[in-house]
Amino acid sequence: MEWVYKKDDNYHHGGTNSILRFNQSLEDRKLKYPIRHHLSHDYSQKILDDGFVVIKNAISPELISILTEEFDEAVNELQTKSDDRFYTVISEPLINCPSIVDVATTDKVFDTVCGFFGCVPSIGTLNFRKSYINEGDPQVTQLFHCDQNSISFLKCFMYLNDVKTPEDGPLTIITDSLRKKPANWSSKYRWTEDEMISIYGEDCLTFLTASAGDLIISRATTGFHRGTPPINKDRVMLTINYTIHPEEWRLPEFKISEEEYKNLENHKKPLGEFLIKEKI
Repeated sequence: MEWVYKKDDNYHHGGTNSILRFNQSLEDRKLKYPIRHHLSHDYSQKILDDGFVVIKNAISPELISILTEEFDEAVNELQTKSDDRFYTVISEPLINCPSIVDVATTDKVFDTVCGFFGCVPSIGTLNFRKSYINEGDPQVTQLFHCDQNSISFLKCFMYLNDVKTPEDGPLTIITDSLRKKPANWSSKYRWTEDEMISIYGEDCLTFLTASAGDLIISRATTGFHRGTPPINKDRVMLTINYTIHPEEWRLPEFKISEEEYKNLENHKKPLGEFLIKEKI
């Protein structure tokens, strides 16, 4: 097997140009939004070492209940951008489910993402989705892929129901792909489990199980990962990206209400830089 390693430019989507643009953006952001308070770096260091951290009981049962109600209400009001037998996805999640702002800006998350980047990042894209039981062929994000949003960003995952076994549909990562990828990794976007096993070995799958209210924060989605299809029960999951430049170098697409943005503490307002502020 011919490999490319993280030190190699062609390990990263976009190669040399993406690396140079990212490094310049990071330096600019460190000057513009430096960290102005003491941080605990335990979670950030674990992400650097292992590719992810699971923060237990980060979100209260009360907030989970509110988010569930907001999800159901958005579905009932047809505020969805995808709704089929595999997925229901909420459109404009920060607008239609405003309690997400409380999750995205909680102190534990804020300190962790700031510690990782060495500055205050911005929220990028979000996904609030119910995945339905699927015992057939994996669909779309249920196939292994490497995110192209940036050469380095963090993704926060929260299950709204317990995901304790592979059959419950956890986020699944190939930890070794954080170190190396096959030289032809960019020849296609979606890869099967059998292909991953043939490349990385029988024990390559890491299932990131967690309880409702736990937060998983990971840098591993620039490596191979998937949402394993749930076969025991439907799974509801919220994902929030944190980045130091607009994802894929495109104009921001996601909205936050102007009122929610104004209510952020001043030192957290940079989290909204890549979000469109909208009056409601």
